[in-house]
Amino acid sequence: MIKKIDRPSVLNAKEKEQFVHGIFSAIACRYDWLNSILSIKLDGFWRRYAVTKAKVPTGGKTLDLCCGTGKLTLELIKAVGAGGSVIGVDFCANMLQIARENISKTMYVDNVMFVEANVLELPFTDHSFDCCTIGFGMRNVADIPRVISEIYRVLKPGGRLVILELGKPSMPVFRSLYFFYFERILPVLGQAFAKVKGAYQWLPESLRFFPDQQEVVRMLQESGFKDVGRDNLTGGIVAVYFGVK
Repeated sequence: MIKKIDRPSVLNAKEKEQFVHGIFSAIACRYDWLNSILSIKLDGFWRRYAVTKAKVPTGGKTLDLCCGTGKLTLELIKAVGAGGSVIGVDFCANMLQIARENISKTMYVDNVMFVEANVLELPFTDHSFDCCTIGFGMRNVADIPRVISEIYRVLKPGGRLVILELGKPSMPVFRSLYFFYFERILPVLGQAFAKVKGAYQWLPESLRFFPDQQEVVRMLQESGFKDVGRDNLTGGIVAVYFGVK
């Protein structure tokens, strides 16, 4: 039986939070498997690339926001090593349950902690982390500038921010093919495999309203981050943004 998630025609901040929470609660058990299929197994490469831009120090303390099932969290703890730590934050208990299961199968179980919290109000003191990442989550937050401000607050001076997010290809032909797949094919496949109607329709909708690559860079600069940069991956399907506090 297919579960249906209806999106309100107009989303205010609170409604967006509730809608997104409902989506990820419904698809948590199939999330990793579907990501691998729908990205043609490129999602692992994208996460590993993001970690290289994080330049996490060995033994450092890292924060992974909108951590979901902990896939990026795991790549981060591999980078900081057994002497470091990573805290994964997500507001969806179902996703965090999968994350804890994923990490429990590794040697890093004592170095990773997961916290259920809203990224708009992080429960951490100022200047706490060497690095902060957010993977495929910025599109889903209710207030992007506020999240960036919270990240800036909890980073140590010299700490790095890395955002891994879906992008908007600029090459005309490739852009047209990509959006045809993304808006017409992917939602159908997502519904068929996830058994949840509406969940994967949100994916192209969320990207449509998300700022383009140049605007994200500008937002980071205006928030106080230095040495801000951006790398496009896979023809601009994905972008990795980075900056230093």
